[in-house]
Amino acid sequence: MLIKHILFNVCTLTTLILAVPTTPEFPYPVPSTNSFPHPNIKQLHHIETAADGLVNTTNAPPHPKLSPKDITNLQLLVFNEFFETAFFNSLLHNITNNVTGYEYTKKTELVAILKDILAQEQLHALNAISILQANDAFVPSPCKYQFGSTTLQHAINFAQVFTTIFMGTLQEIAVSFSRSNPSLVRTMAAMIANEAEQGGYFRHVLEKKPSAHPFPTTSLPEFLFSALNIYTVTGSCPFAVDKINITVFRPFQLDGVGMIKPEDQTLSFTTDMGRDTAAARGMGYGSNGTGSGLFITYLNAQLKPISEPATNLRWNDTVLTVDARFPYSKYLMTGLSLAALTTRGDFSSVDAVPEFTLAAPAVMQADHYLNSEDKLGGLE
Repeated sequence: MLIKHILFNVCTLTTLILAVPTTPEFPYPVPSTNSFPHPNIKQLHHIETAADGLVNTTNAPPHPKLSPKDITNLQLLVFNEFFETAFFNSLLHNITNNVTGYEYTKKTELVAILKDILAQEQLHALNAISILQANDAFVPSPCKYQFGSTTLQHAINFAQVFTTIFMGTLQEIAVSFSRSNPSLVRTMAAMIANEAEQGGYFRHVLEKKPSAHPFPTTSLPEFLFSALNIYTVTGSCPFAVDKINITVFRPFQLDGVGMIKPEDQTLSFTTDMGRDTAAARGMGYGSNGTGSGLFITYLNAQLKPISEPATNLRWNDTVLTVDARFPYSKYLMTGLSLAALTTRGDFSSVDAVPEFTLAAPAVMQADHYLNSEDKLGGLE
């Protein structure tokens, strides 16, 4: 039986950690089998066999000379892959140990597929690590992680969402490499294809159309890194996280359910401005309920950023809540959309968004289901 009616809030990643299960395995480390991420030759062969392919460095050209930005991008890639390997390892643990909520009629098939995916993510990490090491660059070490999924439905939906965000970020990394290290673009393109295969499977299990959009949504390194930091247990990294030179934005939350209907609607977003509250109020944000220059800027597909005025601003101590239109019909915003609270609303490209961002990313998906009778009935 396929998984139906996903009652899961994928809004932002802050709300997910509120439901972290208290199991002996929490917080979750990366898998230590085969001494990952430092396997010997024999152990690497075991990982490659499980992944159905050799690591890209096995028969690849010499490693290129990296620019500072190339190094940062590869460090982010490693940081993300450690997160993914920890997630899939914890998911496999819950399924194989018959944890309540993780039952599935096609358990044997699912376990085999997830083991394959886990090994492939390990090879993604090892490939990036080898390139960084060849350039005498800092290589992030694994941290420990916390996940908010308490059922198999939640976990598969979560996997589909973060896989799509990572694919979008790989687009930006590939563009960056094209300017400085074109030889690495092929590797990024191959990884995007692999992640897309995984995402299509997750979507199929969730009874969604396997492909959400002809041109999947782009993302930004700042958005991905901000999201990953929410799932990284504070103090668990054996290095200062700011050694990865990427901005971390304050969390941004979509109020309500992140699986939204594919239609025009008004959405509400919340962020805690913390010690910047006084400055934000001093600039007039929220005066008389008006936006006074604040926007919700959406990233969807390969479109230019879509900015809608923030309206109905209200403060609750340091917490700011705003409303904005989600203009689905005008832009056919199917699939993943990422939203940021910005101080500007006229962007010519996604690259300009981070400079004017106060909080990000809020995550939402407007999907079509294979069973037209299901739609989002489970969310109503």
